Amino acid sequence: MGCSKCTSGSVCQACDEGYIFLSDSQICLNLEEEEKKSQKIFAAVFEGTFLASAALSSGSSLPFSFALVAKVLRNMKYLDVTVSTDLTETFYTWKVNDGFLNAPKSWSEKSESKALPTVFSRYGLDPVFLINFWKPLVLSLAGLVVFVVFKLTEMIIRKKKKGVLNKISRHISIAASNFALTLFYCNFDDVILYLTIEFRSTKFDNGFRIVSSVLAVVLLILGAFFMCLHLMFVREYQRLKNAQQLLEIFKGRRENIKLIFKDFKETTFFKQSFLFTILCRSLISSIIFATLFDYPVLQTTLLLILNIAMVVLQLTRNPFKETFNRWGEFFAEIVLVIAVSIMFVLSMLDYADSHPTNGIKKLSKCIIILNAVLLLGCSAIMVFSLGKAFYESYSKRHQLSRVSALPDQSLATQPVNNMISFAN
Repeated sequence: MGCSKCTSGSVCQACDEGYIFLSDSQICLNLEEEEKKSQKIFAAVFEGTFLASAALSSGSSLPFSFALVAKVLRNMKYLDVTVSTDLTETFYTWKVNDGFLNAPKSWSEKSESKALPTVFSRYGLDPVFLINFWKPLVLSLAGLVVFVVFKLTEMIIRKKKKGVLNKISRHISIAASNFALTLFYCNFDDVILYLTIEFRSTKFDNGFRIVSSVLAVVLLILGAFFMCLHLMFVREYQRLKNAQQLLEIFKGRRENIKLIFKDFKETTFFKQSFLFTILCRSLISSIIFATLFDYPVLQTTLLLILNIAMVVLQLTRNPFKETFNRWGEFFAEIVLVIAVSIMFVLSMLDYADSHPTNGIKKLSKCIIILNAVLLLGCSAIMVFSLGKAFYESYSKRHQLSRVSALPDQSLATQPVNNMISFAN
């Protein structure tokens, strides 16, 4: 389909206009087909909902954890296992360089490199870190700029002592800070993945590649620094949790990073640092994808163990304050475990040199369906969570306004007290 030139063995060499040739699988891909369009729409809905929820929820962990789960599922395209043509085409729609905020094409010409492993090159990855990480970098910098702008606005308004405006600007500044932190944390696993790929593939013989590598190392150090601070803040919270007055002061000073604390129980250090555990799972997954691509059975086995461990930890430790967050996270983790289990079965079929066409097609179709379920399900949960937060905020303000409208009880009883005193 879409092939305009074939060899004598019916292997495609060129494609009709409007199709893209995938050399590794010898197929012609039309990204405008309805099924491919739907995959792009699902991804766009999820990305838009993630950005809106991360920006407006002011520190909710759901957008963060959902984004990392979705990324682990989508990175399974880098597993060297036999899948159906439909899934190969779907994987192609999950490219890093998808047309939105791509790095300039001229940069690729500056990146003479060693051969990039096929598992990465066939889906559009470049050996150079900066080219692969360009979109996450732009989004992270945009989040940082938004935070700086609103923080400066808050400081200016505070100096002018504008009461209502001061409160509004502070709330926006806190939301912007947590938004920037969410974006950075969500992209840190990409730093690990692309940095590993660059160091094994790129020749460091010109300024562009050196700049790319230095940036990667700087971001790695920065991410490690933030993770250390993360644990330090949780430890400090645990130290102060029995001193209520000091704890309130601490929480007031750390509202700009309440993503770390907001949704997690404070009963133990492990529960309160569960966001750190979620991040570590994603980082370890990236290392597995980037280093063990020659051993797909080992990759899928480790990923399966890692993700089952996450489900078990969540069910046995229950680190979330709210039941809604717990079951929202559980939904995402279960979808991921099922997807990884399917990829494990496919890798075992390859290992056994068994390729049942019907079975591979059905299992591959399940991955496509699971991706859609994950993206749409998580989007719906984030929208519901956002609506729930707004409703609770409105109800609280409405209740406070009703209480403030009531007459002062002390003034209401004063005439009665005066009469009693007069009678005595």
